[in-house]
Amino acid sequence: MIEPFDLIDLSVPLEHQSASEPVPGSIHYVKHEDEGLKQMQNFFGITPEDLVWSQGQGLAIAILPKHPSG
Repeated sequence: MIEPFDLIDLSVPLEHQSASEPVPGSIHYVKHEDEGLKQMQNFFGITPEDLVWSQGQGLAIAILPKHPSG
């Protein structure tokens, strides 16, 4: 038996508040140089100088909140 799961269609690029969607979703973008760097500093206690390989930049992610109807 297959358990229920969420399927995300990646055949069309995701967009924040896309006009083509019947119920537009939202995407919160965490950028390298801003919120991502602050998060890494808070979580790991590091400085931008510690991030040699990323040239002082933090992580970057896209957060897609689950839709209330799903």
